[in-house]
Amino acid sequence: MTEEDGGARPEEGQGLIDAIGHPTRAKILAVLSDRTANAKEIADEIGEPVGRIRYHLRSLRASGLILASEEKGRRGVVEYHYQAATTQLLDEAQVAELTPQQRRSLVTFLMRLIFNDVSSALRSGTIDERDDFGITRVRLEVDREGWRELARLHLDVLDQVQRVRAESRARLRGTAEAAITVTWAMLLLEMAAPSRDVYP
Repeated sequence: MTEEDGGARPEEGQGLIDAIGHPTRAKILAVLSDRTANAKEIADEIGEPVGRIRYHLRSLRASGLILASEEKGRRGVVEYHYQAATTQLLDEAQVAELTPQQRRSLVTFLMRLIFNDVSSALRSGTIDERDDFGITRVRLEVDREGWRELARLHLDVLDQVQRVRAESRARLRGTAEAAITVTWAMLLLEMAAPSRDVYP
C-alpha cells in the first residue's frame, strides 16, 4: 500500500487514516488525487456546501495532506487552488499498526479511486484505445512463501512504476509532447477458500 517519494512519516500516515475515515474529507482527497481544484469546484462535485468544504480543506492543509496555491481571480480576489501533497500512502510497518476498521477504510478508499478511474476510462472510451493497454487477472493458490514472494514482487513493480514516472516527468519537461494520463493499479488479495469463479 505504499506509493511514491520514500514512504509516509508516521504522523502523515495517521493523518491520512483520520482523513479517509471522514466521509467528506475522503471525497475531497479523492477529487484532489486526480487534479487541482478550488473549494467551489470541489463543493459542486461532491454536493456539499462550499463553507463546509473550506473548513475541511483547512484541516487537510494543516495535516499536510494537501497543498494550496494562490491565484488571483476576477477583481483581484485571491482564490486558493488545492492539490494532493503527495500520492504516497502507508508503508508495511504503518499498515501493520492499523486496526481492522482502519485497514478496511484504507482499502475502501483505494478501491473507490480505482473504480472511479475505470468508470471514467470506460465513459471516455480511452480504456482500450491503445493496442498495448494492460489488464490482467490471475487467481492462484500459493503457500506462505509464495504469498511473501508475491508481496515482494508487488513492491518491486511499484518501485519500477515510480522510476518510469520520474523519468517521464523529466523528459516531458524538455519537450512539447502531451502527457498521457495513466492509472496503474495492482491488487494482491487473499480470497475466501474454497473459491469458485462466478461471472456476473
